This record gives sequence, C-alpha cells and structure tokens, in this order.
Amino acid sequence: MKKEYTSQDLRRLPGVTYDTLRTWAGRRNTDTKRKNGKPQPVLLSPIRKPGSTHCWVYGSDAVERIWWIRMLQMLGFKNDQIEKILDAPDNKPSEEIWDSLDAKINDLRWKTQHLSVAQRFAETIRSVGKLPAFPREDGIDDIDRYLEVLPVDPKVGSSDYETGSRELMKAHGMDKDAVIAQANTPELSGLRSEIYRYIRILQVRLIPADSPQVYSLVDNLYTELFEKHGHELSVFHSAGTMLASQGGQGRVLDDMYGAGFSAYLAEAIFIYCFIQSLQANEQEQSTDKF
Repeated sequence: MKKEYTSQDLRRLPGVTYDTLRTWAGRRNTDTKRKNGKPQPVLLSPIRKPGSTHCWVYGSDAVERIWWIRMLQMLGFKNDQIEKILDAPDNKPSEEIWDSLDAKINDLRWKTQHLSVAQRFAETIRSVGKLPAFPREDGIDDIDRYLEVLPVDPKVGSSDYETGSRELMKAHGMDKDAVIAQANTPELSGLRSEIYRYIRILQVRLIPADSPQVYSLVDNLYTELFEKHGHELSVFHSAGTMLASQGGQGRVLDDMYGAGFSAYLAEAIFIYCFIQSLQANEQEQSTDKF
C-alpha cells in the first residue's frame, strides 16, 4: 500500500476529477466567485503543496476518506453534513445525523424491496419470454397485494419510504398524520408506557412472549391504540414488523426498556395477530355453517 498519493493517482478513481479534489480540499475558497458566497467544506486535505509539478500530494488514508465521502453522498448527505460526520469526535455523529440515518435506512429498505420485485419481473420476462403472473398470496386481496408490491405510481410518485407508507395507509382509508397524532396524545402515551413497563418486567423474568400474561397486555395495547380507532389487525402486525426490523422506533424502545425489548414485543405482537386471525377464521366458518 502506498504511503502517499498524488492528485493524478486519485483521479484514477471513478468519478474523481481534478475539479472534485479541488472542491473537497477547499481550494475554491480562495476563488473570487464562490458558490452562494459561502466557503466549501474541507473534506480532503493534501499533506504537501505542489512544487513545480503542480501535483498535490495526499496521505495514505486518502482513498479511505474518499470512499467515506462517496458512500455518504450516495446516502444523500450534503458536503457540509459530511464534514460534520468526518470531523465528529470518536467518529460519533450528532443525534441529528442519527435521526436522518433512520430515515435513510427506511428508504433503502423500501427501495431494495421494490427493486427486488422489478428485478424478478425483468428476469422472468428474459427467461421465459412472457410477462410473469401477478404475485398473489393466499388470503390477501389482489388490491392489497398490489399496494404491497407497488404502493406508489412509478411515473408520478416518489419511491421513498415516507411517501410510499403514506400512500399505502391512504389507500386503506387511514391518514398517517392522524394516526400518529392519536397515538401520541398524553392519555394514550401514558397507557402505552405502562403496558410497555409491565411487558418489560415479564421479559426480565424470562416469561415467554406467547404467555397468557403477555398476550393480555398486547391485547390491551391493540384495543386501546389500534382497534378503538378503526385500525385492523394488519396495521398492528405492520407495527410489529417495524419493531422487528430494529429501526428507529425499536432503538428508542430498547433505550427506554432495555436491550432486546423491541424484538420481544415484536414476537408477542406476531403471536397475538396469529391467534386472533385463527379465532376470526373459526368464527367465519361457524357463521357460514348457519
């Protein structure tokens, strides 16, 4: 591994030009006309100024730093945000950056899911020479299934997680902002915290997630926060899926109630939804007999 890299060496990297290096090193700051009149952040500093060759020299960490910059740019961070991340003490960005990462992780999961569907669609056409069958699932209405695999109009709608989740809830007659507002009223927040606290006690005592005690608490959680507001079991199941993905909300709950709490709660929600679905099917079958 080289100990030093010239600007000519680094320009072998895809997409890295002399102009890029000049911007990242902040040398545009000396220009008379600066972008919006503001200095550029310094993301990459040369260790030695050029001599007569006019070839700047960078340290051995330059390639790694450029890789960081490129990856953060791919996530949508601007140069000033990248500068804050790179210069953060002990490489620990601020809470603001962590929060934005939660949203970006959700977006990437969302895009991965739908790109995977698109890839399978294209591969099927290529391999068998015809359009694939609609991806149906037993027990799921075709309209609901369509919304799962393609929740936004690809021609006019954004494919980001926030827009997609809002459109998906809207298609099911729910307003995302109203749902969030209802769940965050002081009364319901207090009730939710109390239920979570009792569930945590059972978790610490190594009570299985399918125990009657946990089932009863999860039943209260569903009744008060979902059923009373007209939300079906599928919405509650989706909440469990979000917790199981260890996203932002799961991390918040783990911080408040201990490591592993969100995974334990997600398991309890899945078990509750499964048992409730079985009971609902039995009731439908007995009704059909009469």
